[in-house]
Amino acid sequence: MPFNKLIEIPFEMPKSWGNAERWIKGDMINAVGFHRVDLLRLGKTSTGKRIYQMEALPDELFKIYPDSSRKRKGLAKSVRK
Repeated sequence: MPFNKLIEIPFEMPKSWGNAERWIKGDMINAVGFHRVDLLRLGKTSTGKRIYQMEALPDELFKIYPDSSRKRKGLAKSVRK
């Protein structure tokens, strides 16, 4: 599909998720509240404190298909860049 792309995540993922490639699904628009998102848990320290993956995806990954969702949904002209 022209709106989907296989990418590699440039940082460690939790063991249960594996470190395989992931797909960008560029033909969808989602709105998700941060309070609904689970942080990626990497484990615990020796004192029992949880360790979370805090690295963000690089900007280049978001520029792969910058307008594909808007074009597919007919929103290209109604959304400011």
